[in-house]
This record gives sequence, structure tokens and C-alpha cells, in this order.
Amino acid sequence: GEATINVDKPLKCIAARIMCRGVERTVVVHHTGELAGSMRSLSEETVFYKETLTLFGHAQADASASPVVIPPGVYTYPFAFQLPMHLPESTHVADWASGGAEFKYQVITYAKIDTDTIEEGHHDFTVVVPINSQELMLSPPVTKRETVPLTSLFMDRGTCEVTVSLPRSIYAADDTIEGEIVIDNTHGLIPVDHPRVSLRLRCDVLVSERASGIAGGLSGTCIGAPLLSAKLT
Repeated sequence: GEATINVDKPLKCIAARIMCRGVERTVVVHHTGELAGSMRSLSEETVFYKETLTLFGHAQADASASPVVIPPGVYTYPFAFQLPMHLPESTHVADWASGGAEFKYQVITYAKIDTDTIEEGHHDFTVVVPINSQELMLSPPVTKRETVPLTSLFMDRGTCEVTVSLPRSIYAADDTIEGEIVIDNTHGLIPVDHPRVSLRLRCDVLVSERASGIAGGLSGTCIGAPLLSAKLT
């Protein structure tokens, strides 16, 4: 891309730089148990990717902090960052009231005015991970079985077993997801009507021991609203 800096009067600064970074943020809502309904949010941020280019002034490795005088004018600098192939794609799951996680990418332009003052601007962008078609087709099948309690008028009506099977575990955008749902109501005392199938985002998050202050860290699971939902016939 290009970074444009508009200087309307002589500017003294140590350097102007541009940074590309990826940040992981996780949030777990912790029920403290001290009072009914009491809770607190614990979060942690990790910068897992960062590259910085110096547009003008002292390089990062330069220990000198002597200012550089920039005369008035408009200065445009082309820049390029090569993203590694192993980076995770941009993701945002759930909301911060109930907990969740995100992978966010930013380009940050900043001017280091002196050793203590930095003026900066943030610009978010999205990263999409390329799909490996062979890995997609060879991904292992998925089978999940759950025992569901049945109730009617607050009374126990037995259980039924629901088994969901998919032929593979990785799908790409625009794929058709075809699978099978088996409902075993042998031990149920009431009929099971109108089963529905939904596609949701699930996020398992962990806030480390260092950030949470809790031995072993704190983990949680967030499940978003259905992306798709359909009634089975």
C-alpha cells in the first residue's frame, strides 16, 4: 500500500514508521460466586505477528534519539509486507459480554515525536487462509452422539439419543454440507417432534494463569447465534 504524511509546519520527530501486526484477544466471563450473579471479565491479548518498516528518521536498531526535522509538505511512501502462510485467518466469535475470541490484523502508522510521545493511526484489514483442496477432501469424518433429557410440564420424560454424522470435518465457503442425524427415542416417554439442525460458530478460549491470576488459567466456551437453521421433515 501507500502511507501519506501531511506536514503543515516544520516537524521534529525521531522517526515515522509503519507496522503490520496480528493480535489474538481472548475473553472469559468468570462467575466469582461471591454474590448471586456476580461476574467479571478476564481478557488477554497476544501479538503473534509483527513487522515494522521505518519511513524516515532513525531505524529501530539505532540507539540515537536525536530529532529529524521534516519541512512542510506531503510525503508518500510505498510499503509492502509479506504475510507468512501459517497465519490464522481473521476471526471474531461471540461478544465480549459473554466471552469470546478474535484474531485481528492492523496496519499502524505512527510518528515517534520523542522518547515518550507517539502519534499513531490504526487501519484494520482481513486475512483469509487459502483452502487446500486435498486437505479438505481427506479430512476425517465427524460423528457426535449426545443424550438429551426430555421434559414435559417440568416432569422427567426419559431421554433420547441424537447422533450427528458428517462425511468430513473441513468445508469451504459455498460447499453443501450433507450429513445424517439419527434420533433414538427408545427410552423416551414422549414423541420427539420438529427436530431442527443449526450451523453455529463455537469458540473454546483460554486466559492464561498470568493474565487471570487463577492457577492453571481460566477456560470457557462461547457458542454464537445460529448462522443457518432448518426444520427437518
